Amino acid sequence: AGVSVAYILSMEFLQLSQSRSGKDDPNFYDLKDAFFLQGPDPIGREEFCPRDGRPGCAMVDVLERVHRRQCTHFLSWAWCYSVSLVRSAMRSWMDQSKLMPSSTFLYMCFFVNNQYRILLDQQGAGSRDFSLGEVFEENLQRVGRMVALLDHWDQPAYLSRIWTIFEQYSAVVLEIEVTFILPQAAGESLLREIRKGEEGILTVRESLCNVDAETASAWCLEDEQHVKRIIEKSIGFEKVNEKVQELMIAWVATMVKDYLGGLVVLGSRRLQRLRASSLLSLGATDWTHKLSSRTEVSVGTMQTVRVKQTDSIWSQCSHCMHEESTTRAQF
Repeated sequence: AGVSVAYILSMEFLQLSQSRSGKDDPNFYDLKDAFFLQGPDPIGREEFCPRDGRPGCAMVDVLERVHRRQCTHFLSWAWCYSVSLVRSAMRSWMDQSKLMPSSTFLYMCFFVNNQYRILLDQQGAGSRDFSLGEVFEENLQRVGRMVALLDHWDQPAYLSRIWTIFEQYSAVVLEIEVTFILPQAAGESLLREIRKGEEGILTVRESLCNVDAETASAWCLEDEQHVKRIIEKSIGFEKVNEKVQELMIAWVATMVKDYLGGLVVLGSRRLQRLRASSLLSLGATDWTHKLSSRTEVSVGTMQTVRVKQTDSIWSQCSHCMHEESTTRAQF
C-alpha cells in the first residue's frame, strides 16, 4: 500500500512531525528517530506486520484506511529533505498536474518500508538475502510511474545520493515514466534562470548533469557499498552517470519547450481576445459615426483610435506574455 499525498499535506502529519521531533521543520532523519527509535511510544512498534506477522509494522499500516491504498506513483527522494520542502513540492505537483491528493498514493520508503526490520533488525540493503535489483524491478514495474522530487536544480542533494541515482538509472533501464517535481521556491528560481536565455539554460543543464555515482553516498555505509557493487558488476559508474545525465538533459529540454510553448499559446489566445474586443469597439465607433454629421472628424478619430488600439493590442499582448511568465513561475 502507498501513503496518500493528502496525508503528507495534512495538518495531522505536520503536527505529529513537529511534536515528536521538537522542531518546527524537521527532516526525515529527525523523524526516523522521533517516530521509530526514541520515546515511549514508537509508531507501529506494538502492531503486527501484515507481511511477516512479527511485532513492528510500517507506518503506512497504522494510518487510516483512507490514507493507504494501492500505489499510483513511486517517489524517488532523499531523507535529508525537510518536511516543508516535501510538502511544498507535493502542493506544486498537485496544482500543476491537476491530481487529487486524496487519490494519489506514493510508494514512499519512509512510510511504506518496515523501518523496524531495516533500522533495528538491520535487514536493509546490506543483508545477505536482499536483492536490490529484484526489489527495484518489482516495485517500479508494479507501480509503473516514478516521481522524482529534487530539492533544487542548483547542486541538488538528490544527485549526491547513491539511492536516488540508482533509482533514476533503474527507471531508464526499465523504461519507467518519470515526472520531476520541485518545491515552489526552487521552481521559481529555475524559471528565472531559464528566462535568462542560452546562458541560463546552459547553467541549469551543467548543474543537473553533475552526476558522479562513484562518489555518491548513503546514510548507511553498508547500503552504499551494496548499491555500488551492483553498479560495478553491471554497466559501471560511467554508464550510470551517462544515463542519468541524459535523463536530466531531456528534462531541461522539456521544461524549456513547455515554457516557451505556453507563452506562445497564451499570447496568441490573449491577442485574439484583444483583437475581438478591438473590433467590437471599432464597430461601436463606426455606428456612432453614421449618426454623426461631423464625418471628417469622426473618421479621423476612428483612424486614430484604430492606430492606438492596434498599438495597444501588441503592447498589451507583450504585457500579458510577461504576466504569464510570472504566473508560470508560481511552480
